[in-house]
Amino acid sequence: MAKIFIFQFCRGEVYPVRETDNSMDFSPKNIVSFYSTSEGFVAYRYPHSGSPFLSVMCEVLAERAFKDNLDDLFREVQRRYRVRGMGTTPEKQDLDFCKEFYFNPRLRK
Repeated sequence: MAKIFIFQFCRGEVYPVRETDNSMDFSPKNIVSFYSTSEGFVAYRYPHSGSPFLSVMCEVLAERAFKDNLDDLFREVQRRYRVRGMGTTPEKQDLDFCKEFYFNPRLRK
């Protein structure tokens, strides 16, 4: 089963790595995560207008989720960020997410 995560948080703080005795007994797969900013940078959220990342992501999903796959949707989010000069760079990370994922597969016919 596919898992999609969308995160709106800073990625600019550095915390010490702690060793634990917990080991991962499986290899994560079928997971895709979207981040509002790249590693090492802060994420913006304004008191009155909220998060530019989530605003653009929702805008793109509302306009195009019925016809575009997940990769195309995120490319459009990145394109709008560049055109609008939003300063940060949203990032996508996938762990063996090899599917062409559509939110509404029946509607695109």
